Amino acid sequence: MGRIDSRKKSMWEALLNAIIGFLLGILLNVAILAPMMGISYDMSLEVAAIISIMYGGISMLRSYIIRRVFLRIKKGWRLF
Repeated sequence: MGRIDSRKKSMWEALLNAIIGFLLGILLNVAILAPMMGISYDMSLEVAAIISIMYGGISMLRSYIIRRVFLRIKKGWRLF
């Protein structure tokens, strides 16, 4: 029998995904988003971090929910 994915493992996976996304977000906010939106090139790291934290939190929650839904589907739970 296959190993069942735990909620804790799902949370750690979502957290790691969000942390990586957060770090990439800061880089992209400063290097790409600011120039494209006409924001000064000297966007502070604080502003970039705040934007990335918001996106990261949403990403972590989304990843966790999707993981849990797919595990339920795998166990025979139907969405419709």
